[in-house]
Amino acid sequence: MRARRPLLSVVAIMLLAFNLRLAVSGVPPILGDLGLGTVAQSLLVTVPVLCFGMAALSAPWLTRQVGEDQLLLGVIAALAVGLAVRAAWPASGLFPGTLVAALAVAIMNVLVPGVVRGRFAGHSAAMTSAYTVALSLGAGLAAGLTVPILHATRSLHLALGVWAIPAGLAGLVWAAQLGGSRPARGHDSVSGPRITGAGVQLWSSPIAWGVTAFFGMQSLVYYAVLSWLPSIYRSRGDSASAAGLLLAILAIVGILGNLLGPALASRTKDQRLAVTAGVSTTAIGLLGVLLGPPSWAILWVCILGIGTGATFSVALLLLVVRSDSARTAVSLSAMAQGTGYLIAASGPLALGLVRAESGSWTWPLVLLLAVLTLETVPGLIGARDKPVGSLPAGPGK
Repeated sequence: MRARRPLLSVVAIMLLAFNLRLAVSGVPPILGDLGLGTVAQSLLVTVPVLCFGMAALSAPWLTRQVGEDQLLLGVIAALAVGLAVRAAWPASGLFPGTLVAALAVAIMNVLVPGVVRGRFAGHSAAMTSAYTVALSLGAGLAAGLTVPILHATRSLHLALGVWAIPAGLAGLVWAAQLGGSRPARGHDSVSGPRITGAGVQLWSSPIAWGVTAFFGMQSLVYYAVLSWLPSIYRSRGDSASAAGLLLAILAIVGILGNLLGPALASRTKDQRLAVTAGVSTTAIGLLGVLLGPPSWAILWVCILGIGTGATFSVALLLLVVRSDSARTAVSLSAMAQGTGYLIAASGPLALGLVRAESGSWTWPLVLLLAVLTLETVPGLIGARDKPVGSLPAGPGK
């Protein structure tokens, strides 16, 4: 399906992407202000990633029942409601509001690659870079501004609630670009007729499993860092504002990685060089956080941001370029994100529990480095220049 209003469609997709991490990145800088213990904090930062996995698997079925455009409109509205609920009642609504918002984001996570594949098939790398930049920008603003808003207003309601506004704006723009149009049957649309056997083919494809495992492991590292980076530096004497600023730098500098990853991938026949470069850069940043002097924190965080930004955008690009149609892109996206985020959910929880048990952040960071060591293997498998839709379903064929 091609966009009937291409410019408005681009703006709508950018606004959708801008909202994809607001529900997650605004919380870690103020974890210490929520009155929660270590275990409850660990659960709070784990809930969104766990929801991303559980809800992602239902996205293709929901799309067939409702339609891609209408489903996106509904979930962006649900995101705004979830963010508003946890802001209005921080004591009782924090977990329920986060749950609703995370379930909405999970569906959006799956559908956006299909929208890119269906509407901008000739510009997949450029659009993937663009919407990951918007995503990182939203994450950075939420991470960097939540603490200042809290201090300026002395209101947890406003510090959390302000992030419902971009969700409402995204819903309005998405509704405007729809214009009452529906894709015709037979078009390259995720809401068209179901392709029999496509799911079976994906779940038996080594390349699809490589993409899935790489997506899950890079997400584990990213969300573990996103959830606990402020706490790591607060434990080393930084203020809440300074630690939140480091998280904002991580997200904003990640934009450079978002651009470099697909750019490097587009210069080679496959994406193996981009995978290796992204993982290696992330490892250097993590080693700096673990062993480097705290006075160099900004340098380590910048390197870490470039690495995680690159691996994330390359992982999203793999969902598009390994697919031979928009429907395959959504199916692969559901498989990779549904399974991958369930893998990733163990990261924030495991780091929090290991930190509580060991009393320091050394072993949690060593654990992340071990995950990075393993991450390259499925990444190289998933980066092979072969679409999953062209692979036979039978083993050994």
